[in-house]
Amino acid sequence: MTCVQAPAASAVTFTAELVARNSRRCVSVDGASTANRAGIIQYDRVGGTNQYFRLG
Repeated sequence: MTCVQAPAASAVTFTAELVARNSRRCVSVDGASTANRAGIIQYDRVGGTNQYFRLG
């Protein structure tokens, strides 16, 4: 593998689903809220947008 330094203005982001190892449940934003400081819960995987997170 060869690593190269990316330009400072460049950013890589991706969307991920976070799954708890023991419960096999997804991390979800409670009530699909978009508010700051919204609650985070574990919930069965339903594929809702509140179960995907943008990381980068």
